[in-house]
Amino acid sequence: MNSKYKNPDGDDRLWRTSDAFAPSAATHQGMVYAIQHPFTGKLIYPYNGACWPLRQSDMLSAMQEWGEYELKDLDDAKERAAVCGISPDEVRESVMGIVLVHPIEIASKHAQEIYDKGKWPRFFFTNKGKGGIARKTYLDSTDGRVVTNLWPYEETGHTNEAKKELKAVFDGEKPFDTPKPTRLMDRIIHIATEPNATVLDFFAGSGTLGHAVLKYNASNEGSNRRFILCTNNENNICREVTYERVKRVIDKEGYAASLKYYKVDYIPVSERMYYEYADELLLHIRELVELENGVNFTGNAEIGIVLTEEELDEFIANTDSFAKCRKLYMGHDLLPSEEQERALKKGGIEISIIPDYYYRNLQEG
Repeated sequence: MNSKYKNPDGDDRLWRTSDAFAPSAATHQGMVYAIQHPFTGKLIYPYNGACWPLRQSDMLSAMQEWGEYELKDLDDAKERAAVCGISPDEVRESVMGIVLVHPIEIASKHAQEIYDKGKWPRFFFTNKGKGGIARKTYLDSTDGRVVTNLWPYEETGHTNEAKKELKAVFDGEKPFDTPKPTRLMDRIIHIATEPNATVLDFFAGSGTLGHAVLKYNASNEGSNRRFILCTNNENNICREVTYERVKRVIDKEGYAASLKYYKVDYIPVSERMYYEYADELLLHIRELVELENGVNFTGNAEIGIVLTEEELDEFIANTDSFAKCRKLYMGHDLLPSEEQERALKKGGIEISIIPDYYYRNLQEG
């Protein structure tokens, strides 16, 4: 990586060429204007959608390292509007350009002397001074190594390490041939997720991702990540490897975690009416709510769920359950009576309406 940094101009610090522009021209119109080229005299605008990276006063100071410059109204609303991707009547008024004070014959001679002398200014001109504008990025001012797509096994593990991890979980047995190392998943979790994220793996395999999330939460304060693992049960992999691995890891390591297991299947399309499908889906709404919200209704008196008017009546009538409940998930089409609403409010119970997309997705399917 360091070999990309050089000093062709005799600078005493190693540097590499970087883009001289920044994004978001339309929202930074005060940073969209022309700068006159000190060698050719042409006006340089940022490319479409881009702007200069510094305030105009700072860019003026940077260009004055090549010669004498001043601010001047160029009446160039059309050109600046094109860079911003807007119409000329929308472009910001009174944004001046940075232009040379002296004629180009004098200015270019002075700029050439600076170029030949070496140790060019931070904003410099490529192709022996006759090309476009670029910017120096110094090696000693960069924050570590530039991210690449190369992840060395010293940092993210390898297949042999992954097999040893799996054998340790299964007491020396090797139930899966091609597991991934948890350190690889740890890298992905760190880069791609936030502390309260739910991480989804549609091809769970041996369950490495779930194992890694549990380890990550235990090792990083404030991490409350959850995971959903999906796989088929070919050769009993789901039952005997994926689920079993996560279950054993929780038990062996003493992680503060719970594990839910769901078996899903396709619902065949037939001539039945939508409400018939909806009735069938009601049998699984509880599991879907648990899965989406990361809750467990079983053995938890502080949360409840009601999907029908009968269930709502029964819930309110059950004094013991009602008194302990703090949050109630309620079917989207339920309409509590005024008396029931008063009771729920008096009990301090938070109501969470189950979205109708549970039913809508079924109808669309």
